[in-house]
Amino acid sequence: MIYAGDELGLWGADDPENRKPVVWPGDEALTAGSADVLTLRQDAELGPVLRFGAARWWADGEVLVVERQLGPTRVRLVANPTAESVEFKGQTIPPLSFRFSQLGETGADG
Repeated sequence: MIYAGDELGLWGADDPENRKPVVWPGDEALTAGSADVLTLRQDAELGPVLRFGAARWWADGEVLVVERQLGPTRVRLVANPTAESVEFKGQTIPPLSFRFSQLGETGADG
């Protein structure tokens, strides 16, 4: 799920605040990155996890973490909505970006 994803570049009808798009510096990079992750839904192994896996999400400091799991396959998306780089589990997440990774078995952290 991409929060406010369908509002990227779309303006509302007569009310200027109705469906106001998310305005991010560098929308092109965000859109391209989102498209790359969304194509993973067609992947034979990861697609079912992304579409049907149990989901959990939480905030960890400045980042939003989303994990999905189906059977032994687990994936994680870490999003940094801030204007500064942040660290998450030894990984640097640049400003206004996200990282997607496939993790090991349940309980193993990646």
